[in-house]
Amino acid sequence: MGKTVVFVLLFLVIGGVLIVATNQYQLDRKQDRIGFFWDFARWVVHLGSNIKDITALVIRQTWLPQVGREEQQKNMTIKTFVVKRGA
Repeated sequence: MGKTVVFVLLFLVIGGVLIVATNQYQLDRKQDRIGFFWDFARWVVHLGSNIKDITALVIRQTWLPQVGREEQQKNMTIKTFVVKRGA
């Protein structure tokens, strides 16, 4: 868990540095800090949207191999049991 938090924070810091460097912000000026804040916020929202879209595509994929109808019914029964029991 700790490594994940460090990775996410490092990713956000690197993204912030790239935004500052790309837009040539001088963070000692108020106007540039405001511009950086809005660019960073826009990037984080866009990043979240992309993660949501990718997750939705992954969920829709068929990950199980094609098997006979009897085996498929058995898998669905097990899956339903696990989902209902876990909920």
